[in-house]
Amino acid sequence: MPSQIDPTKPITISPTTASVRTNFQFAKDEIEALQQADIDHIAAADPHPQYLTSAEADTLYDAIGLAGGVQFNLDSHTANVANPHAVTAIQAGADALGTAAAEVATHEGLPDPHNQYAFAADLGIHAADIEAHNLAKNNLTSAFDPTPADDDTQGYSRNSVWINTLTATVFTCADPVTGTAVWIVGGGIGEAPVDGTPYVRQDAGWISESGGGGGSQLMIVQDQKPNGIVGGTFTTGARRTRDLNTVLVNEIAGASLAANQITLPAGTFRVQASAPGYKVARHKITLVDITNTLDLIHGSIVNSDTTSNSIIVSVLNSQFVLTGATVIELHHECQTTVNSNGFGQDNQFGTEAGVFSQVIIEKVA
Repeated sequence: MPSQIDPTKPITISPTTASVRTNFQFAKDEIEALQQADIDHIAAADPHPQYLTSAEADTLYDAIGLAGGVQFNLDSHTANVANPHAVTAIQAGADALGTAAAEVATHEGLPDPHNQYAFAADLGIHAADIEAHNLAKNNLTSAFDPTPADDDTQGYSRNSVWINTLTATVFTCADPVTGTAVWIVGGGIGEAPVDGTPYVRQDAGWISESGGGGGSQLMIVQDQKPNGIVGGTFTTGARRTRDLNTVLVNEIAGASLAANQITLPAGTFRVQASAPGYKVARHKITLVDITNTLDLIHGSIVNSDTTSNSIIVSVLNSQFVLTGATVIELHHECQTTVNSNGFGQDNQFGTEAGVFSQVIIEKVA
């Protein structure tokens, strides 16, 4: 209600008049009215009807239950990773042009998208090769080179290793096929030209298998004597022709053996030869060209002690060229004569023949 109190009354040091008294009465009435209104407000059952009472709130809203449900729904919503709002990549600003998806598809379609790594399949192949090499039969202490007869029937397989300890030459089996096994010097099967032609390796490089070499044209002859028979008398003072009476292998066209003499056609040949000496002191073998009366290859000078039962073998390994059909012999000379068994002791193991001198010839060109 509008106040009727006159704030200009009373005036200081002015006499109390009727109007002053009336002004005080107005003030009293208004004060009492305000006090009563305050009392009435406090005493009212619903002094603020614009708000809900606690009872009304409990009736309209299950405050605890509703809040719990809202929280549960909120937790479920935030935990949903299945795109509950169905937002697209373009709406989110991710790969708006679709280029990333195309690049991923292109990458996954490449045959070798990570060429800095090895294919698992390749690793499997290499593992198989390693395993095969570990399981392969090897000959690491031979005095001779491998031949075509050293094949799969002898237990050799691709990647088998053969070491001739006399020449310090390492061979690797490229193909163990029965009867025509291919061995290459040094290994490295994949080094040969890849043109569909079978190659074998010689000192001068790779040559076609059909052109000879690689053990495909081989001759092996020996001096064999029956079990229990000694090698023969070795007399000093001159070269003696060693016996050669048995042909084990002859794949060289035009080659033959007769009366301790080997006949060879023109060509380039590799040869290995050996012969034992028993108690003859120093001795040495020589491969001799009988047709042209010249020494082809000299062997090692060795010493078979005359005071002990020692048999020492003289060996030779080399290569030579013949321009025409040629007769060759294996000659042997010694320092001390030994009768009967100077050319070697007899074989007393089993019933097989004894082997004394031997010559292995390979035609390489």
